[in-house]
Amino acid sequence: ALPAAGAAAAVDADQLRTFAEFLAMVHPEDLATVVRVNADAVAHGGGYTLEYRVIDAQGAVRWSQTVGRVIAGPDGRPERVVGVSLDVTERRALEAQLRQAQRMEAVGRLAGGVAHDFNNLLTVISASTMFARGEVPRHSPAALELDQIDEASRRAADLTRQLLAFSRKQVLRPQRVDVNQRIAGLELLLRRVIGEDARIEMRLETPIWPVSADPGQLEQVLMNLVINARDAMSSGGTVQITTANVNVDPATARAYPGLAPGPYVSLAVADTGTGIPADLLPHIFEPFVTTKAAGIGTGLGLPMVYGIVKQSGGYVDVQTTLGQGTTFIVLLPRDDDDNDAPVGSAPATMPSPGGRETVLLVEDEAAVRTSLARVLTRNGYRVIEAADGEEALRAWHANQRGGPHSPHVPASAAPATGQIDLVLTDLVMPLLGGRLLVERLRAGQPDVRIIIMTGYTADTAGVQALLAGDERTAFLQKPIRPDELLRAVRQALEARLDRR
Repeated sequence: ALPAAGAAAAVDADQLRTFAEFLAMVHPEDLATVVRVNADAVAHGGGYTLEYRVIDAQGAVRWSQTVGRVIAGPDGRPERVVGVSLDVTERRALEAQLRQAQRMEAVGRLAGGVAHDFNNLLTVISASTMFARGEVPRHSPAALELDQIDEASRRAADLTRQLLAFSRKQVLRPQRVDVNQRIAGLELLLRRVIGEDARIEMRLETPIWPVSADPGQLEQVLMNLVINARDAMSSGGTVQITTANVNVDPATARAYPGLAPGPYVSLAVADTGTGIPADLLPHIFEPFVTTKAAGIGTGLGLPMVYGIVKQSGGYVDVQTTLGQGTTFIVLLPRDDDDNDAPVGSAPATMPSPGGRETVLLVEDEAAVRTSLARVLTRNGYRVIEAADGEEALRAWHANQRGGPHSPHVPASAAPATGQIDLVLTDLVMPLLGGRLLVERLRAGQPDVRIIIMTGYTADTAGVQALLAGDERTAFLQKPIRPDELLRAVRQALEARLDRR
């Protein structure tokens, strides 16, 4: 070992320590590494760089980076070590958070791509199931099997929606929201969800600042957090829901990468449950990671919360103590736009699903295109099919001029109306995507009714800007069930007729 002026001096600049005193400060798990590096430096000379943990006078664990060099005496033997140590605890924490964010982003891209492919498949499965149901007696064994297929496809659709929420690739419809009102509207349902052996406490600050969020997605965040809290309290307990207006200062924001300073509305859900083990805590927002027993839950509730909050410009954090409970804190940016009025509610009566208008259907996946066209034509619509945006433009101009129709028009279509009444287009397509197609159609006919459909989009902000405040453009999230398609088409066409 080296004399008293060795590596120990770098750990505490206030006093020199013996090497033994220095080693006593080193974290037990890093002690062997520190001793080995020190021995190698003494034996071979030269410099070294080492990061290790130390335990300070208050018992806290800190990370130290030491850069040292062995100095030999006149006789060539090691005499002392000179160097410097830096406290790199905060840097290590930030690096760990950055790695976690990068991992979540990579997993999100994968999840979004998987959800896109599955949404196309589920659209075909759902339509084919409906067609098959029409060919078999209602109470036959085959009909029961079709019911099972339909139910499985619904559950699979729920999973893909959760994956899209996590990957932040879903299209949100934000509006000005009062968080307290949303909580109050869900209170009865939340009390039923947690059961009779648990109770809910509400501590809602008033007045609360407005936020800009998708109301349905915000309710989904709250519901998932409360369900998660319930599952953490197997023997009952208390779930506390708290709201508050908070201002995040720059110093606080720097401690939480991804959190910008400014005014936020805080929504916290706390439970008195089991808490989260330390080894799982860094992974709780990753898909399919769960603290629940096998067969309970999918591990997608918290990832969905994470994705919705992040896509809404907010931040989510967790505080937990084993055996005492967990608190999830959601921060949503304050909405200062006084002109952003809430969107009106959906009409109380649903238009009839069928019709005889002409629909231009633009979809690059042949199986999806065929399934959607069959649904529409079986309900009386005339359908012109296009495999991409460029083909759609050619069909559009041909029909608007009254010229020859696209060769993709099904033989069973209704008689031509002389024009295209509605455009139903996928968003992500080769050659010419849905967004550019919409822009080009609008340039020639501003009042054309358009429904955009997608199972995934990398440009959610662009799509939301395209939809914002535009009653001429509707949106359908894949997978699309036949009844959803028919309702959306009918609503868009009825809205067009109302404006005439």
